[in-house]
Amino acid sequence: MKSNGTLPSIPHPNREQALKDARLTAGFPNIVNGQRINSSRSIKISDPVTGEELASVTDTQNDGLEHAVQAAKAAFPLWSSKTWNERRDLLANAMEELKAHTEELCTILTAENGRPYSMAQWEVTRIFESYAPALFQMELPDSTWNETGIGQITKRYVPLGVVAAISPWNLPFFLSFTNVLPALLTGNTVVLKPAVFTPLTVLRAADYIREILPPGVLNVISGGDDLGPWMTSHPDFQKVSFTGSSETGRKVFASAAATLKHITLS
Repeated sequence: MKSNGTLPSIPHPNREQALKDARLTAGFPNIVNGQRINSSRSIKISDPVTGEELASVTDTQNDGLEHAVQAAKAAFPLWSSKTWNERRDLLANAMEELKAHTEELCTILTAENGRPYSMAQWEVTRIFESYAPALFQMELPDSTWNETGIGQITKRYVPLGVVAAISPWNLPFFLSFTNVLPALLTGNTVVLKPAVFTPLTVLRAADYIREILPPGVLNVISGGDDLGPWMTSHPDFQKVSFTGSSETGRKVFASAAATLKHITLS
């Protein structure tokens, strides 16, 4: 179906049927410790094309963040002790599960982001068809050499711990998973905050894979402007991965500096 100039293109006879098939009324709760978590505090998410309300998400407060952080901390010992191949296989299974729901995820992304369906499809399928397969072929083996006057040296990559991932609105699905997948594959656990304007696709994706990954390995929480600074300053995050503007990146860097977190800004 081609766009009529006012509504995004979707692969259904009409927009209303497309949104019904995407099950917006099923809700978009936080996913923490493998559980669906709702809250009385919420944020309305609107279609940027029509202005109509699509759904509401949790406006996570400090207690909700703390719940997610503690779940990630508790999951870290077991997850980090798994072999590279064990983690890779679980993540590959999660990607296969999401691939089975491609049309639904693309429809939600089209609605919340305001882009044509074809662009949403490009973004979602790029994770399954190129990014994840390439990532899963990588390895980080130990390397050993002899240094004169020192002896044998071994370089080994080890997980850091709990990672805070903050993704932007413009490519919310793709940039969320390019933050999350490398962190998880290398043995870290993650608390992910999608952008406040476009959290729906990421929350639905996390809901689909919450029973594939061990509880607490991937936690996804939504929230307003306060949630990001709470995350970047939280002492239990060992790393912050942020994708967004340079202005906000400077604030992230300043907030994380007090606890000497590892930081990736992109």
